[in-house]
Amino acid sequence: MPLLRDRIDIPESVPASRFVVSLSQGVLDPQATLGEYVVTPQLAECFDKALALIQNSLANRASSGTYLHGSFGSGKSHFMAVLSLILLGEPKARGIPELADIIAKHNAWLADSLAALPGLSDDDFLPTIDAEAVSALKFSDCLPRAMATRMLEIRSSDLPAIRAVLAEPTRRVVTTQEL
Repeated sequence: MPLLRDRIDIPESVPASRFVVSLSQGVLDPQATLGEYVVTPQLAECFDKALALIQNSLANRASSGTYLHGSFGSGKSHFMAVLSLILLGEPKARGIPELADIIAKHNAWLADSLAALPGLSDDDFLPTIDAEAVSALKFSDCLPRAMATRMLEIRSSDLPAIRAVLAEPTRRVVTTQEL
């Protein structure tokens, strides 16, 4: 009787990073992100809810958020990467068969949103900065509040710089007081 390993390729070892999708990398490499993504009925429902939340935020021109919960490796970043690709109009993401009805349901506002992008200025993409965020900055006491807020808005929307910082290796130092 043939063994399972004779029928399929089973690697001897797999690095842990193989099971984790980085959100920023997932958006930059749609082919890899979408290649192995499986949309279950529950995920399809989550995409519908997420798109409805975004549609409502755009219609009301107001920020809103939600909580995405799941244990390590459950697919939170993968979900967000696929959602981002849908919002960006990536044809393969919008062509996922299990999402066809949901994409069709949201297609009108998605198309309108994508069509509006070329007419928007950089200022239309500046994030809303919380007063507490400005207060926490080391330079907040040195600058007028409006200038500190504007600087934080601009720095928070500099996607290449944010991607570069997120790509840098991080290290956490634990002191004995934290233990």
